Amino acid sequence: MEPNQPSLQEVPVMDKTLNRLCAIVNLLKAEPQGLTVAEIAQALQFNRARVRTDLELLSHELPLTADCDAIDTESGGDPVNAPERWFLLSKHNALPAVGFTTAEALALTAVLKNAKSQSLQELRTRIMAVLFDDPERAAMQRRQQRVLVKGARQAFESNRVEQAVSFLEEAVLSEHVLKVSYRGPKETIALELQPLGLIYYWVWGFWYLVALRDGDLRVYRVDRLESIAESGTFTYPEEFSLSEQFADAWGVEWDGPLAKIAIQFYDEYRVVERVLRETAHRRHRHIKPIESGIIYHDRIRGLTEIRPWIRSFGSSAIVQEPGELRENMIQSAQWVYEKHC
Repeated sequence: MEPNQPSLQEVPVMDKTLNRLCAIVNLLKAEPQGLTVAEIAQALQFNRARVRTDLELLSHELPLTADCDAIDTESGGDPVNAPERWFLLSKHNALPAVGFTTAEALALTAVLKNAKSQSLQELRTRIMAVLFDDPERAAMQRRQQRVLVKGARQAFESNRVEQAVSFLEEAVLSEHVLKVSYRGPKETIALELQPLGLIYYWVWGFWYLVALRDGDLRVYRVDRLESIAESGTFTYPEEFSLSEQFADAWGVEWDGPLAKIAIQFYDEYRVVERVLRETAHRRHRHIKPIESGIIYHDRIRGLTEIRPWIRSFGSSAIVQEPGELRENMIQSAQWVYEKHC
């Protein structure tokens, strides 16, 4: 017969069960280092088998976990007498360690990089601290700060572009001057560049090299580089930030006039889902839900690069402002209409 505390003897069975469960929860809350089944049973004067059953019941409703490593090795496979420790997790208690592989941890830090939540950024910092010592962590941070991906990154269009991006990334990190042959609109020209970073722009699917040429900031399409060679070194400007320089650019047009935009998107064919996904990296975006869809607000540098993106939505996207962009979209629609008449 199960021994009970005197205060529980006269209450109905359901009340006895609830009181017993509450007693276990309160005891675990008071012991953040966890308790074994035997310790809980002794402290509350309950039967061990009953405690074990109650813990399993509570684990379906509460964040209860157990260190089960000792079940087979120390108890002969007997779960009732197993010395595993049970923990009640809360915001004040640390979670048990998660066994990520290095590749999984790196993938997680990449996902968390653009998270706006402070707690998620703190999590990323802690993971980085575990993965790398100070020099390695600094190198990883430099690598991430000097490569900017706008939108959803796709596969490389060719092996040649993939090899070029890899070579350029190493040159950016090692601060090597580059001598390149660049295929321009009319002719191929020789250039000497100080590479500052790489940008991927999802709308056109191109990689771009951001570099200093004779002290001026320039942007070059990677697929138009005919040849690339390292030549000496340079000192990376401490005040330069790739993400800040191109924060307002829709793609790579960083020096255009700043404009506020408002675009209404009708929720047709999962349009809203696509808009939210493709603009997740935009730091100044604001989404206003409306009955027929959303109104997308943002501020951007220049209006040229956003036009193809808007046109890709067809009649599901209506520009509200600025007037210049709205007029351009009307003219574009009229041109398409005339071509089909």
